Amino acid sequence: MQIPALVAPGDELSREEVNRYSRHLLIPNVGLLGQKRIKKVYRGIASARCLLQDAAEKFEASKSTSRN
Repeated sequence: MQIPALVAPGDELSREEVNRYSRHLLIPNVGLLGQKRIKKVYRGIASARCLLQDAAEKFEASKSTSRN
């Protein structure tokens, strides 16, 4: 049974990424399109993590200034 993808493929993989993920590219259910999707999702997770860290730092800073 074919399950539709939840994420559209991302940008092209660099030559370095193709070398790094060459084993993933050989897996029938991953392949090139799957690895592009993984790259796109990871980029989104990394961005969200940075935003969350920034928000936490600002929250902590606001707590320390409100105590003074």
